[in-house]
Amino acid sequence: TKAFGLPNNRILGENGTISIEANAYNLFNKTNINTGCMDTTLGSVNPNGSINSINSDFGVACGGMGSRTVQLQARFSF
Repeated sequence: TKAFGLPNNRILGENGTISIEANAYNLFNKTNINTGCMDTTLGSVNPNGSINSINSDFGVACGGMGSRTVQLQARFSF
């Protein structure tokens, strides 16, 4: 955040300022995977050894953080 003072005049008042703020999330675009919610169920096995159903999401991690996001904000105070 950086704030800039404005000149003293009748319209803006005595304490007019403009502040500029920048927020960055996942700036370096690093993949953050939550392995605590990884799907580890392969499927069910019948008593004769055949597989009943295969889970197509086996080993897929969930809850990863999205791509990089940058927010810019300007605020005028008087």
